Amino acid sequence: MWKKENNEWGYILPIGYTILMTLCAPLHMMLLECALRLAGSGDSESSSWLGLGLYGTGVLIYLIAAACLGILNVVRSFQAYQKKDIRYCVNGMLILKYGMVLFFIINYVVLAMIVLAGGLAAFVGSRGTILFALPFVLPGILFFMTVLVVGTWLVMVPGACYGVQVIRLSYGEKKMGMGAALLHGFLQFNFLVDVLDAMYLAVRKWGMGKKSSVVIGILYGSAAAGLIWIMAGAVN
Repeated sequence: MWKKENNEWGYILPIGYTILMTLCAPLHMMLLECALRLAGSGDSESSSWLGLGLYGTGVLIYLIAAACLGILNVVRSFQAYQKKDIRYCVNGMLILKYGMVLFFIINYVVLAMIVLAGGLAAFVGSRGTILFALPFVLPGILFFMTVLVVGTWLVMVPGACYGVQVIRLSYGEKKMGMGAALLHGFLQFNFLVDVLDAMYLAVRKWGMGKKSSVVIGILYGSAAAGLIWIMAGAVN
């Protein structure tokens, strides 16, 4: 029954979740632009409220869709484990873990550009006096960063659940001990290392996902080299 269901639905849940998450920043920017245009289309206050309502409704729909897809992926991962479908668990894990790499790149580059542009504009507009207000706005900045980190961690959970099922099946097949299983389970819920851990589980433990792992390995290596180059340039 499970195999038939997989043939019918394939990997639509993990792929759909990955695509929806990756489009987070672009969709948000498009929605914001439409809302601002609507708000500026008329001189009345109602136009502003319509723009705000459009933006709020769009964000709410997106969050509900993301939450539903995330929950369905978690449920599907446990169902796959119950059927001992290691191929589905590994492939689901890799789709979500590797797919989220693009999510982080697109969304955090966009976010960094917005924050940088906003900070620069505020600094220039205030002629540097905004620095004196930093102690007062720092709590708000810290709160924003906390919400961002928690939200990003929640985005990881569906992929981590597939990873946990792979670990459970690996432990059941005597491919790792209890200590290693606990360590891998911990790594699945940590930023950056979760992707490398998924790569290790797929390639070394089950001999799967070798080609995609090479691509992700090159991407990680290039990102690390770029970060080192930027830091070296900043020091010099």
